[in-house]
Amino acid sequence: MSDEINPFSRQGHSPNQPVQQGGPGERPSPPAKKKGLGFVVALVLGLFAAGLVCCGGLAFFGFKAGAGMLNAPIDAAIAYVSSDEELANQLGTPIESTSTVGVQNYQNNNGNGHATVGFNAKGSNGTARVDGKLLLTAGTWTVEKLTVKLSDGQTVTLPRGDAVEVNAGQGDADPTEADPNALPQ
Repeated sequence: MSDEINPFSRQGHSPNQPVQQGGPGERPSPPAKKKGLGFVVALVLGLFAAGLVCCGGLAFFGFKAGAGMLNAPIDAAIAYVSSDEELANQLGTPIESTSTVGVQNYQNNNGNGHATVGFNAKGSNGTARVDGKLLLTAGTWTVEKLTVKLSDGQTVTLPRGDAVEVNAGQGDADPTEADPNALPQ
């Protein structure tokens, strides 16, 4: 049995000599590298990028929702100006806002409030400056008063006419007028 060659034995090797890898005359291969600095840097950058995507996405959608909320009074004012036949003919359609920020004051308390707007508008035939106040009632914007100053200097007040529609409860009722539906006291 001693004449057999054991493939697992280290023939010609003394226990105090290091084991040479490879064949005779070849350089020994370097030891295997451990996961080091490159792995840590890649991991940190990956976590940073993931956080940036998450927070950036939340910021983007939050900004988009806020901008939509602030644009609602401007959209209502543009729709009102567009619905006036004379202004629509003078400015041309479609009429749109050219201002980046058009809401000067915005108050919303559970779907009720008001907004003061001031923005530049343009149509296919001309431009105008629109200033005014809108009321928010049960989530719906209505125009209290708009002043539209056209590029030729003409000023139009909406709603047209001397009387501006006032919502009930603002103290404009004449106390001497009798209410036909009132109950006798």
